[in-house]
Amino acid sequence: QLYWTEDAVYPRRVRRLDRADGSVATLAAGRLVNRPRAVAVAGEAGLLFWAETLSGRLRRAAVDGANLADIVTSGYGIDDRDDSAEMNVLGLTLTTAPPRLFWTDAARDDLFSSGFDGADLRPLRVGGTAAAFAAGIAVDPVANALYWADVAGEAIWRSALDGSDARVVVGRTAGLLEPWGVAVDPQRRILYW
Repeated sequence: QLYWTEDAVYPRRVRRLDRADGSVATLAAGRLVNRPRAVAVAGEAGLLFWAETLSGRLRRAAVDGANLADIVTSGYGIDDRDDSAEMNVLGLTLTTAPPRLFWTDAARDDLFSSGFDGADLRPLRVGGTAAAFAAGIAVDPVANALYWADVAGEAIWRSALDGSDARVVVGRTAGLLEPWGVAVDPQRRILYW
């Protein structure tokens, strides 16, 4: 299955492509979805996660769209909810063992982590320079490491899963310009951006 968010037209949507038959399903749309961005799937657990920037929340649903729930809210009042504030989540990834979400929030210049239910929310406090405009994020489950793209600092950073030992692995000296995405192939030990 392939999952994505659509934000350019109303209704804003979270969708799925069944790669076997090519059918597209809308899992959430309209007033239920407010500026969706990053998406991550825990296939073995049957869970789908996405971030909504203007409503300031992370959401979880079953991979078929059922059981929609807010798992992290930003805690400030604007728009249609008393607990909403803009988040600028540009990247979202996860580990299944242990079951944790990791995301970038460019509005708060930091990385965050929580359990799949939103509990145990932790700012990773990687430092202002390291997350000044963090975008894509990926987990290397073999090395127990996070990698993220820092658009403003023009660098790819690495840290432990708790945010400690943050350091640049690729930067301007290697000719890197405004990286937005990052991916890890843990079997081949290759980092892509």
